[in-house]
Amino acid sequence: MINPKIAISGEILKEDYLLSSPYPNIVLSDFLDHTVLSMCEYESKNLSKNMDSERWRFNDPDFHDNQVLKHGISNIEHMTPMLYAVSHYMNSPSFIGFLRKLTGIEDLIGDPSLSGGGLHITEAGGKLGIHHDFTDHVINGVKYKRHVNLLIYLNQDWSEEWGGNLELWSPDLSKMVKKLPIKFNNAVIFNIDNAPHGHPDPLACPPGESRRSLAYYYYSKEKTKHDFKRAWWLENGKYA
Repeated sequence: MINPKIAISGEILKEDYLLSSPYPNIVLSDFLDHTVLSMCEYESKNLSKNMDSERWRFNDPDFHDNQVLKHGISNIEHMTPMLYAVSHYMNSPSFIGFLRKLTGIEDLIGDPSLSGGGLHITEAGGKLGIHHDFTDHVINGVKYKRHVNLLIYLNQDWSEEWGGNLELWSPDLSKMVKKLPIKFNNAVIFNIDNAPHGHPDPLACPPGESRRSLAYYYYSKEKTKHDFKRAWWLENGKYA
């Protein structure tokens, strides 16, 4: 379902991931199989243009000062066929095995409930302020810590002038360190531990257009061990 060259490269990409600034992150281009991607793009675009008639699929609106005109589908049973299939795959043992190699988090697990994740659609004028993500989550009655985000962009014809770039900020919020453009079939993976991010400027896309992505979150029982591993690698130039 993902590019096979990426699927076998978790260990190879780990150093690039862990050493990226301002916190572990990586952008993987050509991420999904092209047939899968085209169907996801079609389904997400159709949903964005028919939100009134498809309202039953969407979460209750959660608009506030830092999250404007953002809609989501987190119930996997409410997804359209290919979005459903991709969401299952992103929580499969084979894909989580890839993420464990990439991030070095050996006990990483997925979240089949897609709490806060799934399909995200942000309308013209919408934004997501710079923020820290929630970290505590209960899966099957067990408490976990969220550590990794995965975003997949589904806009084939997005113009740079419309904004919406993902901004990664320094942990102390003193400056923006990296701006990642929306690019069709790019996947962005990053650790969320002390990792402020967002797209804080209102989208300048035309009415009827929207910023569309898939979001998946991953967890482990460990709270701080992964930060210590990253610090060791930064100091020694290799992983322990």
